Amino acid sequence: MIFGGLNGVNCAASVQSRLGCVFDMKSNRQVYVVATLNHCDSDKLQAFCEIAGLFNYELDSTPILYGSLGLAQHIPHAFDPSDIDMLVEQRIFDIEVERLPKMMASIGFRLVNIREQDYVRSSLRVGIASDGDLFDFAGIDPQILAVESVLSCQYRVLSLNDYLRAYEASSLDGYRKDAREKNDRRKLELIREELGMARQTAGNSREV
Repeated sequence: MIFGGLNGVNCAASVQSRLGCVFDMKSNRQVYVVATLNHCDSDKLQAFCEIAGLFNYELDSTPILYGSLGLAQHIPHAFDPSDIDMLVEQRIFDIEVERLPKMMASIGFRLVNIREQDYVRSSLRVGIASDGDLFDFAGIDPQILAVESVLSCQYRVLSLNDYLRAYEASSLDGYRKDAREKNDRRKLELIREELGMARQTAGNSREV
């Protein structure tokens, strides 16, 4: 528990300490581990933690850390995320979406694109989308993603294999293929390289 509630100092401390737990939804148990938040961009991670904590409290929501910032937790220092991509439960877009601008304004974020649910605070940009497309788009079930807790905020995370499926699907998507093909191709190369190294390490361990 953090005395004084969730704020910038507490979130920064959570990023620095990297202490947390993982909730395995399949086995319905919580396991304490070192959290996966890496130091690739502490300002953006602090902001994500602040927003996730707000969604936890106000909407009983557990957002997904997505996009380049989420991928950078698996492959640190490989990316320079330009913004924060966050996915939330479809029910929020069905019945709570009108609350979002006021909620985000309470922590200093201004709505700049109502259709895309894009917000800005100084140099930080946050995009909020529904997690409902993950399954249709990439075969990823958002209901069974692992949930991590870093002090005062809880959020869901994709595995590296999930990111592989997501970026493979993105490479076939018309808009992203035209606008971000080179960037996505590089991410796919790094993901496959990282997964290959992990398999090699696992194979070497079994041989020993």
